[in-house]
Amino acid sequence: MKIQDCQKISKSRIQLRTDKGRLFLSAETDNIIRCVYTGRERESSVSPLQISHTGSDCSLNLVERESDLEISTNLLALRIDRADGRFTWTRKKDSVSLLQEGEKELTEIPVMKYSTCGEKPVI
Repeated sequence: MKIQDCQKISKSRIQLRTDKGRLFLSAETDNIIRCVYTGRERESSVSPLQISHTGSDCSLNLVERESDLEISTNLLALRIDRADGRFTWTRKKDSVSLLQEGEKELTEIPVMKYSTCGEKPVI
């Protein structure tokens, strides 16, 4: 998955266009960056888990370099390799590596839908 371009949509949201789809990144809190990978032009506003994502007061900072992108909040940093889309998550204050992800594969699967027969779901 090669990163083709990136665009800051708002203070807390960034969109990356790849050769295989799009990545939408949003700061939910200073220690949570939500990542959505999709083949669609837009990110769905409907969550299969009925979790609302109304935005955040947190800022996502974007640093673009020739070989990678760095996206960060006050506490968390995410380095994305432009050549293959691999994510490396680090703690921002001391650059301790938290997680290095492998390549991403986009496979559409149907989401199972359950009915609560009109009752409010308990999560």
